[in-house]
Amino acid sequence: MLNKKVVIFQDFLRMGGTESQSLSFNETLLNNHLNATVLILVEGGVLTKKINSMPFNSVNKKLLVKHFLKRHVSLLNPDLIICMGKVCNYYISFLYKNFLNIKIISTLRSGKVFKKNVISSMSSDSIVLSNSIHSKFNFIRYGGFGYIKTISNINPHRHLKNFNKIFICKLKRKLKVKSCFLIFICAAAFRRNKGQKNLIKIIKFLRMKNTVLIFIGSGFFKDYCIYLAKLYRIENKTVYFIKSTFNILSLYQLADNSLLASTQESLPNFLIESKRYSLPIIAINSNGVDECFKHAKNGILIFMKNINLYKSKLFLFSKNNLGRQHLHARIKKSTLHIEKSFILFLKNNFYKIWSD
Repeated sequence: MLNKKVVIFQDFLRMGGTESQSLSFNETLLNNHLNATVLILVEGGVLTKKINSMPFNSVNKKLLVKHFLKRHVSLLNPDLIICMGKVCNYYISFLYKNFLNIKIISTLRSGKVFKKNVISSMSSDSIVLSNSIHSKFNFIRYGGFGYIKTISNINPHRHLKNFNKIFICKLKRKLKVKSCFLIFICAAAFRRNKGQKNLIKIIKFLRMKNTVLIFIGSGFFKDYCIYLAKLYRIENKTVYFIKSTFNILSLYQLADNSLLASTQESLPNFLIESKRYSLPIIAINSNGVDECFKHAKNGILIFMKNINLYKSKLFLFSKNNLGRQHLHARIKKSTLHIEKSFILFLKNNFYKIWSD
């Protein structure tokens, strides 16, 4: 058992859901005295220094990926390969064909579907790790078979809980108030616009006292978010940035009143934790993870029929226990109508609770 080697195949080590799983798997394997290496497609990333990683040599063309992958796996000669994320799972069929003696485990994420050639390459004894019920359902729906195990993201950064308590205390001291309303805008990376513009438009209508905007993630797009906040006259709201996406639920739970807005990419972490602690959920769902919310104990689901009108696929969570409700908004004209209907919904349901 001590001589076993494991390779975790990852595309890029940024601060996201799959990356946090790679970090957790790596730590767990090393703690159990197993030789673990993270093989990444792109060199760099904020988590690179924390993991024993082996980057490819500047792979830019997809044609070169298979060549480098075959060479690196042959050199490492592992007993097990764990493919993390959608990009790396594209190469499962290649790995199955070229490494018959190596056990391969693939992973699934919410809202992301494997290609047909990936599913067809799997055998009946394939092992698939799924981080949500929806991704498991999606896999079976598109013809997948094999042993499917649903797991949750493990968070090794428990020390951040004390940091979160100090952070909230400092916020209240700075604002000179006993309670504050926190709005978390979360994305794995702010490298492009994922709908934050529409979200900030909505926030300007939420005239809550002592509001604090907290952008979670990293990337140059956060500067544009500051510009938008000033453009829509939200300059009276305090703005903070937190680079790490780990342990945000701890911060979310400690707040007096809070609202979490997440892109679909970051959703699985929070959904799993919300289900674990039976937290109520408010969600805007754009043809993505409605199967997940059927299993949530509390929450409000806002279902937008026309996916092209609301491309951001934002999801909103509420700390307040308001019970389960379903609102089906079939709007077919413009994103402005979607924003107006959503703002009206928020005002009718939450303004009395949050405005004191």
